[in-house]
Amino acid sequence: FGEGGEMSAATLYLSLYNAACAAGWAYVGYILATQVSEGADVAAMYEAVKLPLQVVQTVAVLEIVHAAVGLVRSSVGSVLPQVFSRVFLVWAVYYPAPEAITMLALLLTVTSWVCVEVPRYTFYVLALFDAVPYPLTFYRYSAFLVLYPTGISGELISIYYAVLYMWDKPAYAVADTPLNLAMLLGFVASTYLAGAPTLFGHMLKQRRKVLGPNKPKKEKKQS
Repeated sequence: FGEGGEMSAATLYLSLYNAACAAGWAYVGYILATQVSEGADVAAMYEAVKLPLQVVQTVAVLEIVHAAVGLVRSSVGSVLPQVFSRVFLVWAVYYPAPEAITMLALLLTVTSWVCVEVPRYTFYVLALFDAVPYPLTFYRYSAFLVLYPTGISGELISIYYAVLYMWDKPAYAVADTPLNLAMLLGFVASTYLAGAPTLFGHMLKQRRKVLGPNKPKKEKKQS
């Protein structure tokens, strides 16, 4: 906020951005829950959730920009792998090979994302006004203990079945080379295994910082 309590342009923008993302993820969750309750098969479920999922996940690329220009306290190094892995899954795994999507992978992945993102973006909106209730803070810095393993498991299962599906199909060959999109997916999966412990450790460190005995008094900006 500026002098006299006026809302700054940055605060207004971040409020609208985070509120829109929270709403978008809530909509994705609503569609997924509706499809499950109606007993939809995996093809129908993915078709129903595909567009809103693509939109709300792709918009998250802006968070790399936010970090790069100093609009938020998060570092590019911490934001980039999280955003990249999800955008990659949406556009390089699900989009080119929807036939390879399994019910288990889709439900694990998207449910985990929804349960992380709706509270996270809600937290960010409220933090801009120093109005985050403690239960939301606790959830924000604790839910990952379950949702990170379930989410990354769903992502890896998705990649595994996509690799099996793409491996021997000419349609997924890279130009006139012996390379195949499945090889790229396999490489990315290996980076998951290498990077997951580091990212999980970073989140544990953030949890201790916020919820530990020496926690700061207030949350001011997203981190």
